[in-house]
Amino acid sequence: MAATLEEQDKAIIELQSNMSNTNNKIDQLAEMISGLTLQQSRLMQQLQVGESKSTSHLPSGSDVGYYSATTRIGKLEFPRFEREGVKDLLYRCEQFFEVDKTADELKLKLVVIHLEGKALQWHQSYMRSLAAENKEVKWEEYVAAVVARFGETGFEDPMADLKNLRQLGSLREYMDEFDILSNKVVINEIDVLSHFLGELKTEIQLPVRVFQPTSLAQAYSLAKLQELTYGALHKPRLPSP
Repeated sequence: MAATLEEQDKAIIELQSNMSNTNNKIDQLAEMISGLTLQQSRLMQQLQVGESKSTSHLPSGSDVGYYSATTRIGKLEFPRFEREGVKDLLYRCEQFFEVDKTADELKLKLVVIHLEGKALQWHQSYMRSLAAENKEVKWEEYVAAVVARFGETGFEDPMADLKNLRQLGSLREYMDEFDILSNKVVINEIDVLSHFLGELKTEIQLPVRVFQPTSLAQAYSLAKLQELTYGALHKPRLPSP
């Protein structure tokens, strides 16, 4: 009987010890859960603050070619990097950065996301050369390097091309080419208007000059109206039945 009581006492003591260990583990687990919950809460707060202060978001898997940003004026998409028209592309990038209020240190990172093919290969080579010389990458210098690599050859003469431009086809084609060339030169409004009017087709130019347009916008509108009028008046008539 005494032996049985002694065994029971030992079993009770062992059970109490196991329960104590279990309680300690439960307490430790509760502390871990509490810590994780606190970290999660802080992370959510940081994300919310970041979203309210910054308008930038990394591209999702379905937006491979674009950097998407929700700005004060709506949703913007970062321009694609293409070799043709690199100056136009950089101009649109600068407009994006201005609207999005992108920090200087983030500009290059955003551009790199959208590089591919030869552009990406050139970028990697350019960055390695700077790293080898321990040079800091500056956005202005990077832009100059991009233009030097992917821009025009330097032997083109947009002013000469503009002076030689003639309306040979449709008015739309002439206006499109005129916009491209006039945007590449420094020229005042009067000279731009003179160039545009002087090389219109005769059937469009003369009626437009009658109205004496004082701006390129007015000349565009009058020229389009005259093209429609001329086309309607000279449309082949179907023979009467």
